[in-house]
Amino acid sequence: TLNLEKSTVLVDNLLFVTSTKEQQMVEMVDTSDIQRSIYHDTHYQSSVMVRQEGGNVEVEGIVNHNLRIRPLLEAERSQQGQIPHALFEVSLTENVSKPEQELLRPRERSSRDNSDDNWVNSPQSRSSGFQRFPVELHIVSDKAHQEHFKDNTKLISYLAVMMNAVNLRYLDTTNPKIDFLLVGVTRAIDHEFAPIEGRFIDAGEMISGLELYKSQGRILGHHDVVYLITGYDITKWLARGKRYNGIRGRAKLGTICTHRGLSEGEDRPHGYLGVNTFAHELGHTLGAVHDHTPECPWKEGYLMSYEDGGLKKFRLSQCSERSIRQYVRRLSDDCIRVLNAQNYLRNQRKFPGETI
Repeated sequence: TLNLEKSTVLVDNLLFVTSTKEQQMVEMVDTSDIQRSIYHDTHYQSSVMVRQEGGNVEVEGIVNHNLRIRPLLEAERSQQGQIPHALFEVSLTENVSKPEQELLRPRERSSRDNSDDNWVNSPQSRSSGFQRFPVELHIVSDKAHQEHFKDNTKLISYLAVMMNAVNLRYLDTTNPKIDFLLVGVTRAIDHEFAPIEGRFIDAGEMISGLELYKSQGRILGHHDVVYLITGYDITKWLARGKRYNGIRGRAKLGTICTHRGLSEGEDRPHGYLGVNTFAHELGHTLGAVHDHTPECPWKEGYLMSYEDGGLKKFRLSQCSERSIRQYVRRLSDDCIRVLNAQNYLRNQRKFPGETI
C-alpha cells in the first residue's frame, strides 16, 4: 500500500517549444490538470500520476525502484467498470562508466551568468540566509525520445513523473532545501545533437551539440540548467571503430545558472529508467563530485556513486550534501529566485531564435 502525498514539480504556465530545422513553435501550457495528478510516496520512492476519468481511476508511473504501473486502456474492464492496470518490472543496468569520462570540469569558474546570457558579478560566499532553492529546469527531449509520445501533454506528464522521482533523491538536503521545478520543455523533432551510428551517440559530441544548440538561442525562456534526455544509447567512441558503452549520462560540474549549465542522460520512454542518471547528473551541475573519500567511499553506493547501495542509492551522501550546500551559497540572488512566475508570452512577444 502506498501512502501518497501531493507533489509540486511544474510551474503553472510551462514553456513548451516544438523545434524543427525550419521553425520553433512556442506555446504556454497550463499545467494545473497535470500538477493536480502528481503524487509521491517517500518510503517506496514512488512517483505516480493519478487521474480520474469518468469515475474510474488511472494510475501511471513509478511504484518503486524496479516496478512500474500503467493503465490498460484497451483491455476489458472489470464487472464494476474499473480500468485494469499492468504492473511490470524493469531491469536497471547500473552505470559503470569511469568518473573522468562522465564529468566535465569547465575551465572558466570565476564568473557566473544566467541562462539569458546576462553577466552578473561573481557572488561572495554567504551565510544560510535562504531555506529553499527551487532549481528551474528546462528539459530537451531529443528525436529518439520524443517520438514515443503522441501529444505534448503526454510528454509533459511523463517528464513530470520523472522530475518528481528526482526530487525524492534530494529530500534530505537542508540549508537550503533543493528541489527541481520544470519550467520548460523542448520537443526536438528532427535535430541530431551528434552523429548517430545505429542507436549509438557519443557522449562528448552530444553535450557539445547541446552547447551549440543553446548558443544559437534555441533553448528559450529563463532556466537555471538544461537537461537533454535521449532515447539513443550513449557511448564513447574509441580507436578503430570500437566503443565504450558504460556511459549513461554526462554533466558539466558546478554550472548552475551559467551558460554552461548543461547535462544529458539516457532514458527508455515509458519505463522511467533514466531517473537515477537524471538525479546524478543534476547533482554534478550543483557542484557535487563523485563519492571517493574515506568519509564517503565509492563502495557505499549513494547517488553520486555507481555502486548499488540499496536504499542509499536514492540519497545523497553527507559529502555530496555538503558540496552542494557550499556551492549553492555562492550563487547570486537572481539565480536563487524563481523567475518563471510571470507568463513569458505576455511580457515578451518574440523569443531570441524564434521563427514565425
